[in-house]
Amino acid sequence: MYENFPGGEVGAEIAAQRFAAPPGPIPVKIAVVKPGKLFKFVAKGDFVLPDQTFDFPTNGGAELILTGLSGGGRSYVLPPDCWKGLGPGGDGSKGFKCKGVPCKVTGKQKVIKGVCRDDTGDITVPQSGIGIQLILGTGTTRYCGLCGGTPKGNPDTVFKHKDCAAPLLCP
Repeated sequence: MYENFPGGEVGAEIAAQRFAAPPGPIPVKIAVVKPGKLFKFVAKGDFVLPDQTFDFPTNGGAELILTGLSGGGRSYVLPPDCWKGLGPGGDGSKGFKCKGVPCKVTGKQKVIKGVCRDDTGDITVPQSGIGIQLILGTGTTRYCGLCGGTPKGNPDTVFKHKDCAAPLLCP
């Protein structure tokens, strides 16, 4: 966004340009994918919340993307009306929360988590050594996580990974 403010008597002008919030790589504490049934993640850290004026999900909604690095994935569109600001009077100072169908997502300064049930798209259980990527986008603010390694549990039906390091950058 770019704004230009014409000057007063001396003809000076002030110009400002707002850049997108920096990408937000997130360290995922747990990620679970049960194809066709469930996608769940919990990330803990110190996160920058989206700008309440421009990027807050109550204004423009959000998108949660799950991608299997061995193939498949699902994009969940979370419209503005499913979001609620957390904090005094719902001002968003403490984060945001969506209780939409099929997903529930919460973003706070110390935790970002989500669970989506039923349709996980065409994702398959990632093979050993290959993982999943998740992206939560609210306007120009993007949070991303990456989990890989050996699946826990029954590798034919579930992918479960704990303590994933944050990627260096969001895609």
